[in-house]
Amino acid sequence: MFGSLKLGRFFGIDTNIHGTFWLLPLFVLVSGAAAGDVTAAFGQVAFLFALFGCVVLHEIGHALAARYYGVRTRDITLYPIGGVASLERMPEKPHQEIVIALAGPAVNLVIAAGLFVGMLGGAVAFPRSLAGLSATDPLDGFVTQLLTANVFLMLFNRGCCGLP
Repeated sequence: MFGSLKLGRFFGIDTNIHGTFWLLPLFVLVSGAAAGDVTAAFGQVAFLFALFGCVVLHEIGHALAARYYGVRTRDITLYPIGGVASLERMPEKPHQEIVIALAGPAVNLVIAAGLFVGMLGGAVAFPRSLAGLSATDPLDGFVTQLLTANVFLMLFNRGCCGLP
């Protein structure tokens, strides 16, 4: 019933969005509109797309680690609940499988660290009192939420892989 739409080809790997993915941003947008705050709903949809951009990078991390060990990736597909890098086979040695499993969460760690450093750098370069920013600046909230989501993705994926 639902097919996939090709998003692009990154590092030689087809990246697709499953048809059911679109139900999630639609749900977020309709829920926000029903609550009476269309602007916030669009902000939540923007966050959702940014988050799924991080998910694509996470899956590319798995795929590139697999490629290092000679394991090809058929494609990456985004679903409403996350992404899947479809490897052609499992690696030959257990340590290779561990490296491949940790590569995705490592990407989320790097993204979270980059966002954190960016937030610190922004606070140093533009102190709130000089920049006229309030503690509830929407960009700060967006970046903080994306940082938190990447930490969650890192911890959740590590746990799903059965790693300590």
